[in-house]
Amino acid sequence: MKSWSRMPLFWRVVLVFVLLYAFVKFGIRPPLPGSVVLLYTGFIVLGMFLYITLDDSRMERFISFLRVGEGDSAAIRYSRLAL
Repeated sequence: MKSWSRMPLFWRVVLVFVLLYAFVKFGIRPPLPGSVVLLYTGFIVLGMFLYITLDDSRMERFISFLRVGEGDSAAIRYSRLAL
């Protein structure tokens, strides 16, 4: 659990989105039509947006990942470059 809390909020959101999308797309049998997958994906994005923006500290942690800082570790800098 410690490694999850050390991961930047931005990457946690991306990871949760990818896992939920994969579950909706490939994990539900029978396969869902594309319009339903798109609808569920919209609900996922809306839920993550509400989760991040309802708390100022979470919003600041999410945005701070995208800002360049002087004391950032090498892993953070390289993950920004990957974006």
